[in-house]
Amino acid sequence: MIESLTLHGFKSFSQRTHIEFAGGITAVIGPNGSGKSNVVEALRWVTHAARARELRAGRAAELIFHGGAAGGRAPLGLAEVQAELRRGAETLHLGRRIYRDGTAEQELGGRSVRVRDIHAALRGTGLGPGGLAVIGQGEVSGVVGAEGPKLLGYLQEAAGLSRSAAARAETAQRLGEAERHLAELQLLQQERRAVLERLSAAALAAQRWRVISARLALLTAAQEREKQLALRRELAAARAEAEAVETESAALAVRLTQAAAAAEAAREALAQARAAAQARQDALAALQVAREAYAQAARYAEHLAAEGERLETELARLPDGAPAAPPPDLAALAQALEAARAGAVEAEAAARRLERDLSAQREAALRAAQAQARAEADQDALTRELARIEAALETLQAQRTARQPEWAGAQAQAARSAEALAAVQQEAEAATRARADLQAEQTRLAAGLTPLRRELERLEAALNAYARYGEGARNALRLDHPGIVGSVADLLTVPAHLETAVTAALGRRLEQVVVHTADDARDIITELKRQGGRATFLPLELLQERPRRDAALLQAAGVIGNLADLCHTDPPLVGRALLADTLVVDTLDTANRLARAHRTRPRLVTLGGELVEPSGAVTGGRLRDSGSSVLADQRRFQELADEVDAAQAALDAVNTRLQHLPAAPDLLPLRQAAEGAAAQEREYAAREREDAARVQALEADMRRLQAQRVSAPQPAPAEHLDPAALEDALAQQRARAEAGRAAERAAAGNLSQARELAAQWQSYHQAEERRAEAAARLAASAAARQEQQAHVTSAAAEVERRRTALGDFDAEQLPRAEAERQRTADAYAGLLAAQNGARARLDQARLTIARREGQQGDLADGCSPPGTPREWAHEAGRLRSELEALGPINARAEEDWAAAQAEWQAAQAGLDDAARAAAELQAQLDTLARAEDAAAREALAAVAAAFSRYAAELLGGSGELQPQTDAAGRLSGLTLAVQPGGKRTRSLALLSAGERTMAGLAFLFALNHAGGESSVGGLPLAVLDEVDAPLDEANIRRFTAFLTRFAAQGTQFILVTHQKATMEVAQTLWGVTTDGGGASRVLSIRQAGEGS
Repeated sequence: MIESLTLHGFKSFSQRTHIEFAGGITAVIGPNGSGKSNVVEALRWVTHAARARELRAGRAAELIFHGGAAGGRAPLGLAEVQAELRRGAETLHLGRRIYRDGTAEQELGGRSVRVRDIHAALRGTGLGPGGLAVIGQGEVSGVVGAEGPKLLGYLQEAAGLSRSAAARAETAQRLGEAERHLAELQLLQQERRAVLERLSAAALAAQRWRVISARLALLTAAQEREKQLALRRELAAARAEAEAVETESAALAVRLTQAAAAAEAAREALAQARAAAQARQDALAALQVAREAYAQAARYAEHLAAEGERLETELARLPDGAPAAPPPDLAALAQALEAARAGAVEAEAAARRLERDLSAQREAALRAAQAQARAEADQDALTRELARIEAALETLQAQRTARQPEWAGAQAQAARSAEALAAVQQEAEAATRARADLQAEQTRLAAGLTPLRRELERLEAALNAYARYGEGARNALRLDHPGIVGSVADLLTVPAHLETAVTAALGRRLEQVVVHTADDARDIITELKRQGGRATFLPLELLQERPRRDAALLQAAGVIGNLADLCHTDPPLVGRALLADTLVVDTLDTANRLARAHRTRPRLVTLGGELVEPSGAVTGGRLRDSGSSVLADQRRFQELADEVDAAQAALDAVNTRLQHLPAAPDLLPLRQAAEGAAAQEREYAAREREDAARVQALEADMRRLQAQRVSAPQPAPAEHLDPAALEDALAQQRARAEAGRAAERAAAGNLSQARELAAQWQSYHQAEERRAEAAARLAASAAARQEQQAHVTSAAAEVERRRTALGDFDAEQLPRAEAERQRTADAYAGLLAAQNGARARLDQARLTIARREGQQGDLADGCSPPGTPREWAHEAGRLRSELEALGPINARAEEDWAAAQAEWQAAQAGLDDAARAAAELQAQLDTLARAEDAAAREALAAVAAAFSRYAAELLGGSGELQPQTDAAGRLSGLTLAVQPGGKRTRSLALLSAGERTMAGLAFLFALNHAGGESSVGGLPLAVLDEVDAPLDEANIRRFTAFLTRFAAQGTQFILVTHQKATMEVAQTLWGVTTDGGGASRVLSIRQAGEGS
């Protein structure tokens, strides 16, 4: 249990405040903003259960009392919290301090310790890591929605398994390190194996290279010896061949001279034979030309004879005489036909006009008779309808007169009911509008508050995890080392308009870790070597302020100020060491101007992020460093925290106003009465309107019918018409039209006969013209035949003369001369080719002799290997290909392989040792996990049973705790499900805030049974900050009953509350208030054992 808590300078507690807590129930009360929750946060801070950001502070230094403007209280230089806890016979004294310069201290039993030492000492008390002993504002309902592993952590802490869980986690960490070390060794061994395999292959290649090279040298020497022997044999053969070819060439020269003379004689005889043959060919050609001319003349004479016969036949077929009748006058006959057709058309048109007149006359007579009959019938119908309408009007008027008193009474009753309802309804509407406005405001505030909280939680998680930092800085800041003050970004307070300038000036230095001493930096660096990453540390004991060189520049135009003055750091030494040599200016132009004017100057940084170094180097462009995001996140976190507080305060005010709104009056009876009276009045009004409308309609119908009877048109008297005269005229006109058509047909027949006679006369004239033309052509053809006959006779005489001139010719003379010429030419060519071949062989033999004499060398001594030179050459080629395939050879490969083999064997022994160590750790981890799982399942059985009972008592429904298991079947989390009484839903998201709170309290109380059903030591204490705020009166009674029950069993409760019922069950009451200077004070209202 917690025996006492001492606060000094922590948040709103400016003076040393000592609070003692007895067993049972202790309540801390006070108005909003007095500092009640700061008592709970002090306990969380001293037990290292929360960081500064989780305690509504942006930085650790903000936990120190910052002074009060109204009371003139000065800020303090440190914040200190001390707590005294008792666990059985053991007493724990905890202390924690933080100073303005960022240094911090923590003590356990009066000596400085590490954070992990404090966590280890608090395990099993509910105040250690994962414990549920301290629940802040709004956190109890979050227990219901916690993830499965987190719920399991609560169970393990309550069951006293946190120490075994920590041992298992430490063993798992050691196993992970061993496995990583083993993996690294395996990777190195694989690399050594690959190197060893390469060296083995290289050694085998070197051995093979030596064997191949020796064999290749032997074969090369044998081939060279055989080559010299072959050269000597080839040289002797070439000399013998040269002597034989010289003898052969001399004999061929004599025979070649004789063959040349014979070939010349044969050529002259062939020329004479070719001249005689050409003369014979010319004579034959002339004879052929004469014969063709004769044949052509004969064919043309035959054509002229046939042309004469055709003309005579054509003259015989032409007619001899003219037609008997004279040529007709076609134009006169056509005019007569047109005149007859026009008369017939005119007579037919007149007949059609008479037909139309007769038809119109007959239709007019029929229409007049029909109009007379209709007029008489309409008058009778109008008279009958007027009588019916008059009777209906009299009946309706009588009904309306009888109904007037009833209608007046219904109207009066409806008016009275409507007035009463309007008065009450106006009051109800005003109350409803007020409630709707407040509910809309409540919904708006709640809807706006949720995303703000989510964003605040996200930013808080990101800042606590240092997600934007590099690996080394992130791992260092997560160590919770007592010597860590924070990162440079954590310690800076940067105005929004200077974030870009600070980011450009510091860059990655924003991630540097500020520590108290160099020894702290050394310890953290040692840990980083195990975890990975590099970081830069700034020990406060070694930091030196940078000299300031800005005196001459601070008043210059465009200079905003020194960064160390503009950006507060906690401790200030960090800012003076990092920022004192940097001035902020407005633009790069200003920076360049100052750099030119002042050679000795500090660094210049612009609001846009450009940086001008004292050396003259200028850096600019778009910033991509993560430091800008860290600074912006820190500023946004503080802004969001303020927004969340303001929104929550507004929401609380709206909720209070909603609770005090008066209930709306019951409008149902008045509305029913008013609706009944209005309905009756509407019924009478509807009937009256209906009757009035019927009267108006009947009167309108009567007026319309009377007007129709007066204005009905009378039928006009029928004209006297005589259709017989028209019928006679029509018959006469039709007779004239028929006569006209007959005259038209007669004229058309005369015109057709005249056209046939005209065609006969045209044929006669054409035949006379053709006859004259054929007679002329016949006379011309006779003259041409006589002339062509003379040409035929002359051509026949020329053919005979050419035949006689041919004479005798020897046809075999030319072939014989050509054969002789070919024979002598072939003989000459053969001898010439033989002579040339002999000379070429002689030249080749001489060339071979010269080459072989030049290639001839000394004949080496020695013996040749078995086989022929061809086999040697084949084997040598194969060996050279094999050498080429082997590639470059490492001459020391065998020695390197032997050394690598020894190294691999030694490393393999180390790898085996590491594998055995990992296996032993794995076995130890499995043993711990099985033991922890068995104990956790035993605790779960008791807690689940208790949770089911307590959920029924607190919620009037059911509750279940179900285990979650991993792949190995071990507990990995818990699933919490509740179903309030009278509801069907089991969805946690659909529960109200009060229901979620009661479910969380049921789980909290059930954790008391984590040590077994006979034990209530699972939760020795509980610190609850306003968990009863969302509960109604009935739930508060259930809650306080549980407090009393468990307090009687030994559980210590420390409550921050506003509820009177909760205060009433508390044995001890502490009141918290504030003085005029904003500092909190604690007053003892009631102590245990005192009367209430």
